[in-house]
Amino acid sequence: MEKIKLDIHEDVIAALRKIRASQNGEVELLIPEGSVLFENILNLKLLKKEGDELNKPISFSTTDEAGNNLLDLLEGGNSPASSDFVSREVSLDAIMGDSSDKQKGGKKFAVPSISLGFLKNLKIPKLSLKGRTSLIIVLLLVLGLLGFGGYQLMWRVPKAELSVTVDSQPLIKSVEIQVKPNVTNNVADRILAGFIAETVVSDSKTTETTGEKLVGEKAEGKIEIANYKVGAEAEFDDGEEVYFEDDDDMIYFLKDDVTVPGATEEIQPDLTKIVTPGKASVGVIAADIGKDFNLDEDENLKFDDFSSDDYTAEVQEDIDGGSSDIVSVVSQGDLDLLSEELFAEIQEQGNLALGGTLSKEQILINGSVVGALAIEEFSAELDEEVEELTLTQTINFQGLSYREEDLDAILVDLLEGFIPSGFELSDEEKDTNVEILGNTDATVLNLSQADLQVTIKAFVIPEIDEKQLLEDLVGVSISEAEKILGKVRNVDNYEIKLDPNIPFLRRIPGNVDNITLKVKRN
Repeated sequence: MEKIKLDIHEDVIAALRKIRASQNGEVELLIPEGSVLFENILNLKLLKKEGDELNKPISFSTTDEAGNNLLDLLEGGNSPASSDFVSREVSLDAIMGDSSDKQKGGKKFAVPSISLGFLKNLKIPKLSLKGRTSLIIVLLLVLGLLGFGGYQLMWRVPKAELSVTVDSQPLIKSVEIQVKPNVTNNVADRILAGFIAETVVSDSKTTETTGEKLVGEKAEGKIEIANYKVGAEAEFDDGEEVYFEDDDDMIYFLKDDVTVPGATEEIQPDLTKIVTPGKASVGVIAADIGKDFNLDEDENLKFDDFSSDDYTAEVQEDIDGGSSDIVSVVSQGDLDLLSEELFAEIQEQGNLALGGTLSKEQILINGSVVGALAIEEFSAELDEEVEELTLTQTINFQGLSYREEDLDAILVDLLEGFIPSGFELSDEEKDTNVEILGNTDATVLNLSQADLQVTIKAFVIPEIDEKQLLEDLVGVSISEAEKILGKVRNVDNYEIKLDPNIPFLRRIPGNVDNITLKVKRN
């Protein structure tokens, strides 16, 4: 493969000469930035076609952005021509000035019949041909008629319809835009006006309690206290402990203050002493619930703080009524879990609820939504004996949004700076993709700012001065018209229709009012 480096000013003819001079079967054209070959795609099409005819496959290489767009379009082919016109693709011979009716790629124009019926209605006055004066008058009349007919034929009658189709080129750009509330759109700083959306959502949730609690009754009865201290009464306060002598864990409390008289001593004839303890009764209650604290009459108790030699106690009336059972109660885990679960469920409703407050033109930014708990009400408190627990929460939601039309306006302004020289933005629909960047070391996503990566695909079309183009076409030959139309930037094809199509009058009308020019954009 031979690589042929072209100069910026070398046109299609110069390039063709180098291609023809090449001795290799394949040719790669190295086209510099700003080359005149990139003024329209037709230049590339002609070179490609010529290479195929010379059996020399041609490839192109360039760093020119607009040029690469044209090369991409080169693979797409031409749009079909309108059936209402006699069309022709631009040929290399046309550019090089070959005006032959049999130009490569051209088409002949059909010759319609032209009616001169208007001459039949002309009445020629009868004149005497006596004398030179009469002859001159006749000649002048004939010349006048011929001039009038020529005027009609050459100026008023001919009409032309010209159509030029140019290709649009894709323009793809990606920019980072910051959305902020309480600001105006700023194209220079790429800041998009944002709006805070607000709403309130309430919901309830019920769950079974998982806490357990032992509940029941404490056993109660009456005991009798015996005081063995002679002559010394004993006072016992409410709450004094006594316990079952066979089980130190079975503790009971005195229910009241009690005074036990001192013991009496009696000396027997044999001088032995008989001590009779002083006694007093008092009620007791078990230290804990449960039937295990039930005791029968006559069971013995003792004091923890006093010797059994001084004081003893005995069940006077059965200690009974003790019972116990396990019931469901509200645990701290029940409260915490229910609160977390309901909050998460309402959070999922937040985006939808906020979206319902926005207009059709506004877009909510996912990830910017914040929910704040406003009200939380439980149906029962911690340790309360219930089998079900219900929670009602109210959450205030806020989210950052923007108007789609504001984003489009900023993008259009930004695109203006990316449009290549000699092109303008097409009216074709734009394809916009918005990516929310999120919170990173370099980007922000919260209620006060959201960084967006916006990629837009638009189309540009060449700027065409239709008035100047029309003026350039007035009165020129068909071959010259083809050259002019073929040099329109990004031309895909052109079409010419003459009426009447007379072989010797195949020119564009000299009257601009008889020319119709249409510029179509693919």
